[in-house]
Amino acid sequence: MLIHRFASNRRAPGKEAQVADNIINKPTRYQTILAACPRCGVLRWNHPSRIHRMCKRCAAHVAATQNPINHRHKHGFSKCSNYVIWLGIRSRCLNPKNRSYRHYGARGITMCERWLNSIEHFNTDMGPRPLGMTIDRIDNDGPYSPENCRWIDRKAQALNTRSNVKITFNGETLTVCQWADKLGLLRETLWSRLFRYRWTIDKAFTTPIHSG
Repeated sequence: MLIHRFASNRRAPGKEAQVADNIINKPTRYQTILAACPRCGVLRWNHPSRIHRMCKRCAAHVAATQNPINHRHKHGFSKCSNYVIWLGIRSRCLNPKNRSYRHYGARGITMCERWLNSIEHFNTDMGPRPLGMTIDRIDNDGPYSPENCRWIDRKAQALNTRSNVKITFNGETLTVCQWADKLGLLRETLWSRLFRYRWTIDKAFTTPIHSG
């Protein structure tokens, strides 16, 4: 049974019954009906033309599930640095309009399902961001996930990113990091030779360390 409510305070008391009959026969902006949300069953007052719509809470939940990039969810982390980092990761991986998307989402870098729709899970897995630290992927080609992410300082992150540059020498292709280990050189030394001083690959790889 539908229950009708009317804005009777806007009309003369003597005409209330006549107005009610007119509203029942023809819905107007002054009529509301107590109807249940089709998803959760919660009763709420609504206009007859909207009784088949979901309540605001259910509509927000469905919108967040269907479009995780633009959803709004009260979580209490909006002023936390972890939240800013989490938003940045999602945007780089999912939003083609992000200027860094070509280095992440376009390369197949993804965000794990556990973190994708939950800043709470991200915060639980990573913990508060240590002062001066930034998030880093252990495997530069791997996803953003609890198993592949850590907090490191920016200098170490830059080295990790640079060390994943692949170089072919004598028919063998390895990363800068792997070449440094194989040649017995410090990773910073090999990187400086190649990209700071712009030595040739042959000179950078074959010059003894005491002559660098």
